[in-house]
Amino acid sequence: MKLSQINEIHDLLIAYAGGEYHKKGKISEDRDEIDMIITGVNMLGEELLATTVSRDYFSGIYNAVSNMVLVLSLKGEIEDSNSAVLDLLGYQNSVIKGKSIDAIVDEGNSSFFETSKNALGKDEVSTQKETRLISTNEKTIPVSSSFSKIIDKRGKLEGYLVVAEDMTEREEMEKLILRTIVETQEKEQKRVADDLHDSLGQELSTVKLLLSAINKNIQSADANYVAAFETCKNLLDSSIDNVRSICFNLMPASLERGGIEAALEELVQRLGQHDLIRFSLDIPDEIPTLDGSMEIAIYRVAQEFISNSTKHAQASEINIGLYLSQAHIQFDIEDNGVGFELDEKKYVDGGRGLSTMRSRVKAFNGSFKFASKTGQGTRLSIKFQLPELHGET
Repeated sequence: MKLSQINEIHDLLIAYAGGEYHKKGKISEDRDEIDMIITGVNMLGEELLATTVSRDYFSGIYNAVSNMVLVLSLKGEIEDSNSAVLDLLGYQNSVIKGKSIDAIVDEGNSSFFETSKNALGKDEVSTQKETRLISTNEKTIPVSSSFSKIIDKRGKLEGYLVVAEDMTEREEMEKLILRTIVETQEKEQKRVADDLHDSLGQELSTVKLLLSAINKNIQSADANYVAAFETCKNLLDSSIDNVRSICFNLMPASLERGGIEAALEELVQRLGQHDLIRFSLDIPDEIPTLDGSMEIAIYRVAQEFISNSTKHAQASEINIGLYLSQAHIQFDIEDNGVGFELDEKKYVDGGRGLSTMRSRVKAFNGSFKFASKTGQGTRLSIKFQLPELHGET
């Protein structure tokens, strides 16, 4: 065995250990066993070079994509993450490596890993869902996530891949569109209410005055005339009351004059006159000036909840509360009705009333908590950030 070739093999192995896979050993004309070893080492270098180029190429793509990518073990532990995880969430790969994916996902009481894994089933390779990831400063970021199996070339399950797209801009745009729709609807309802009050309401009142004046001038003793007059007068009174009620439901004047406090008090007073449902109202003595659209949102939620309780819940009591903290205003409303079991899918999809309430709250960046149980009534709690502060909702 030639010493120079032995040294060359040694140098090649040292070079490969340092990542210099491009180097090659020289093959002598002897074509002996040492030359065969050198040829094998050269082939090893070529394979290592090809593998490294592929790995670096993949790594470049892996860290260049704008979406967050996390590689999970079979137990749901984070094994690797790309640069977007640091950019969008603030986590270093070394910090979250080995932690459960559930540690950075805001899924309430459920496990993101278990629910996503179960959603795959036996035949599904990937599943999508919307959720929220928790950043290092405790903020939550809305994302559209893809949860996929990682299968090796032999078909063996090696782990899972999570790809999450930041949906913050889309969510804000949806809220802006929703808020614009809500405010446009409210403006139109106010216009209709004003038109009804200023035109039809005034005309009916004028007709009532004229009818009373005619009756005084005629002074008829005819029983038929008196009955017809009383019927007309009662119909006019009923029509005027109906117009006022419609105007109140469309846009209560008290909301514009006295704010949410006066509007809720008037609403409870009007509905409480019929003795069908007992109302309790808990409102602070002083409420800061709120955004008019936010006050309307609270009022509409109260209207919708009371309407549902009256029609479906068989409730005899409704409790309403408005509470203030330094950063938020919270509105709670609950009834003692029959309640119902809250199926998750039905709750997410919601009926028209529930969907409308949730949309109004979402439009103003509010939180929405709805709870119901058979025989235990229904409760809704919404919370809005006060306009002068900028804390997180």
